[in-house]
Amino acid sequence: MSIAVTANIAPSRSLLLAVCFMCVLACAAGILSASSPDLYWPLRLLILLMSCLCSLFVLLNFLRTRIPVRLDIGGEGEIVLRTAAPLPWGYPLRRPGLSQESYSYHVSLSESSTLWPNFLLLNLLADDGRLHILPILWDSVQPATFRALSVALRWIAVREQSAKPQKGDFL
Repeated sequence: MSIAVTANIAPSRSLLLAVCFMCVLACAAGILSASSPDLYWPLRLLILLMSCLCSLFVLLNFLRTRIPVRLDIGGEGEIVLRTAAPLPWGYPLRRPGLSQESYSYHVSLSESSTLWPNFLLLNLLADDGRLHILPILWDSVQPATFRALSVALRWIAVREQSAKPQKGDFL
């Protein structure tokens, strides 16, 4: 039996909704904190501006890094991550003729990856030492692809765990 899987992973809409909700809550907390009559008015304005600007920064950074990726898992467990280059800040205004570059990385599954039934948080270590964090939720791929990807990743995790020397093993 082969565990070869190719998955085109789209950015999750439910994760986008959760990040937007957290940013709205942070702005609401800033508004509530700034509405306190006990604070001096410049301090209230500073609290309001900082909470709203931080929320906007988080939202824009999250939107900038939402790019679709392709994950190829070979029959022997080798993983290749293919991704497009993230767009630079201010992309539509600064560089309208930007070509879309794509990158390919040979990666390995880190021990700190989370493999739950409806959520996969992959910490992928590239050959050059970079860490790629890839959240895969139920709405990122088709259900059959999600199941196949989950089985393949669990097989890789078990194989890598059994290949490591255990405590008390002699080399």
